[in-house]
Amino acid sequence: MKTTQYSTDSGDVVQIEGRVDASTAKELETAVMAAVGSGDGLLVLDMEAVDYISSAGLRVLLIALKALAAKGRRLALAALNPDVLDVVKLTGFDKLLDCHDSVDAAMAGAAG
Repeated sequence: MKTTQYSTDSGDVVQIEGRVDASTAKELETAVMAAVGSGDGLLVLDMEAVDYISSAGLRVLLIALKALAAKGRRLALAALNPDVLDVVKLTGFDKLLDCHDSVDAAMAGAAG
């Protein structure tokens, strides 16, 4: 798994590539929590290149959601592939998180 972080006028983005499972969840948590502490506004997780997410990865999303809420920030997921989106929906995480077709759509949702 690989992560890359960048900032935009509307918020921060963490691009995630690869599998998010028990062996990579701690690495993801470290990257996401660094983004939580370093910015303002919306944090978008760009999941276009994520081909699998386990319960350990979903746990990281919950940790990020709670940490962001404590700072008055929001979390959005962007560009989920169909398999990952199915997991998000089956677990009910789509009710907790804003899911968008793209990073641009997530950022536009934050502005609107």
